[in-house]
Amino acid sequence: MSKKSRFLINQETVFNIFLIRGYLYSCFTIKKYLMNRNIIFLLIFLFFISCNVKISDTEKGKILLKISDNTNDSVFEKNFELEIILPVETTNEYLFSQVERVILHDDKAIILAPGKEGIFVVNINTGKVLTHIHRVGQGPGDSNNILDIAFDENKSEIIVFNDYEKLLFFDLQGNFLKEVKIGKLYENIIYLNGNIIFNNIGFGYSCQPYVLDIYDLNTEKLTHKGNNIKLDFPFKNFGRSIVKSKNIWLSARLDFNMYKVTIDGFENPYVLDMDTTANNELRKKQINSEMDFQTFLNEILKINRSFHSVSSIRETDNFMVFKPNNFGLFFMNKQNSEVYREGRITDSNLGLSLLNYFPHDGDDNRIMFVIRAVEWLQRLPAEQALLPQYLVEKIRFMEVKEDDNPILLFYKEK
Repeated sequence: MSKKSRFLINQETVFNIFLIRGYLYSCFTIKKYLMNRNIIFLLIFLFFISCNVKISDTEKGKILLKISDNTNDSVFEKNFELEIILPVETTNEYLFSQVERVILHDDKAIILAPGKEGIFVVNINTGKVLTHIHRVGQGPGDSNNILDIAFDENKSEIIVFNDYEKLLFFDLQGNFLKEVKIGKLYENIIYLNGNIIFNNIGFGYSCQPYVLDIYDLNTEKLTHKGNNIKLDFPFKNFGRSIVKSKNIWLSARLDFNMYKVTIDGFENPYVLDMDTTANNELRKKQINSEMDFQTFLNEILKINRSFHSVSSIRETDNFMVFKPNNFGLFFMNKQNSEVYREGRITDSNLGLSLLNYFPHDGDDNRIMFVIRAVEWLQRLPAEQALLPQYLVEKIRFMEVKEDDNPILLFYKEK
């Protein structure tokens, strides 16, 4: 059985596991890809076994993550401590209000700002902008809009994917090196071992969130992996759908699965143990184009009272950290697979409410939060003697104004 077929079977089962109608749809899809009746019979048998057994530790190799009832202790404050405060230098030229992607490399943070604001290479110790890639136009190395960035750690090259369907390559000093025409538009790119992984190809008002197109930089060949399931009316989660930490983790809309991305495609080691009936129904109607856009939005609002998906998955030594589509943050203990949800993340030392968890890229055992300058000024405690001395010294020389660039806070696992 091919890897593509195995992934397709796994996906369709996830989508329809609670509904017999969904099961029949899965069988139809399986039949298109697998002609061996013995294999189909075995899959049907395993499907009914999984429906008759209570959800416990595993389901077809996946670990089902149960949310713990223990809400007494803050997992975040107990296991993470503030390490880096990064106020990005603000000038008339170096100005942005939000971040689209942050990649850590050695003593540098590579920040993609939205729209035409460009890419900032920042020294994480001083906050000084070392390089600003801001090339607007249609010539070589230019972009109208940058869709996403990646980083080649071996060559120290910034890789840009723009709305001209091109890959652009720059060094850390901002020098343009080369460009490659890809010919399709994707939402995300990630670098992995000499390959660029493209995720979530778009088709107007539709998308394919489980598609992986892998471009080998050495052979210049594009390989197709994953699943061609097409969803209508795509909407964007608050977080990022693909993040690189100890591994590359992928999430999707209306989906509680966490997918590990490799050169060979997907693995699906974890799924959050939730009632996914509403999500499955919406997915089936999207796939079959049975729903108009306004109805889809209305249905999303109904289930949005709790949450309908997860995103922004980062992995540290001992935890998987990810977020729902609404407020709060999940911490999964990798040792026992217990999941703790914290509705309000705070730093009691700084007096800050850390509302904006944002997953950066880098295997550095950290998680990051983005704080607006005005929030920093309003909430920073006057009693700074309670802080570690190196943080006191750093804060003392921070000249932050209300309209400055956001401040990045990096917390390292203790």
